[in-house]
Amino acid sequence: MVQQSHFLAHFKPDDEALTDSVAVLPIVDICCGTVEFCVAGTWEKHHCLEADILIRCLVNSVRPVRWSQQDAQLIVTIAQRGSPKGQQIRFFLAD
Repeated sequence: MVQQSHFLAHFKPDDEALTDSVAVLPIVDICCGTVEFCVAGTWEKHHCLEADILIRCLVNSVRPVRWSQQDAQLIVTIAQRGSPKGQQIRFFLAD
């Protein structure tokens, strides 16, 4: 189980909330605390204050990672006992 901190916000498992997001394949530099991914042919680079926790969530993800441009959040879904949809965790990214 991933511990929640003040930089993470647990997200309701609601597929409707993902309509404003796109699937991405993030590249995480844990030493620099950066995350890079491609959106519509353009590479984006953001800072993540908890890159180590993001890595642990990515290892346990059960669905494609989503990027919400509007909220500047990376959404990772990890397995959760008793929930077929899993648990969605949002990582707030900064420019």
